[in-house]
Amino acid sequence: MQASRAQSSNYQVSQDFKDLLEYARTGNQSETPTVNLNAEKLLTLKPSDIRYKSLQNIFAITLRQDLLSGNSIKDDSQLHDHHIFPKNAGKKHGLNKSMLDSICNRLPMLASSNESLGEGYPQVYLKDIADRARNEGTLGDLKGRMRDCLIPGGPEDPEWPDRFSIDRFEEFCRQRAELIIKRVGDIGCQLQTVTLSSSDELEDEDD
Repeated sequence: MQASRAQSSNYQVSQDFKDLLEYARTGNQSETPTVNLNAEKLLTLKPSDIRYKSLQNIFAITLRQDLLSGNSIKDDSQLHDHHIFPKNAGKKHGLNKSMLDSICNRLPMLASSNESLGEGYPQVYLKDIADRARNEGTLGDLKGRMRDCLIPGGPEDPEWPDRFSIDRFEEFCRQRAELIIKRVGDIGCQLQTVTLSSSDELEDEDD
């Protein structure tokens, strides 16, 4: 998850492999690099940044259920890099374009689900999901799925879909950034979080 592309060069891969062999042979583990990352940085992280790619991979390997359908995500599943708030919200509602394309507004989703959503808005489709789960008595399962998908709040709250209204877009992105940081820490990556004074991979599909 280091920032520089050079860290992912063939040379660095060979060095990492040598370190792995040494660990297997002697049990001596080399020092793990500490990555500088915080919630504010996530909001402006470019897709070309290796940290962005690393986060995509973390999402892909830790997410086991599709957000929309609840179907299992398997190793051979075709995934799209879904915009939670659709890209067209920039032109239609004047939302911040860099935030719309940020990792905080992206989520691996089964290709079939992404295509069925089209340019849907989360306040609508998450309400539909929650209403269906409430009628089927599966809100507990849905809550776990939303937690795995790093979607803030709890679907058992009738007002939960309102958290995803257009006027709360930036609030959503910041809340999700914090959840992403926590997920990275939970899987054992070493992060150094600092406070700022101010403010093939997954297939990138337009919603």
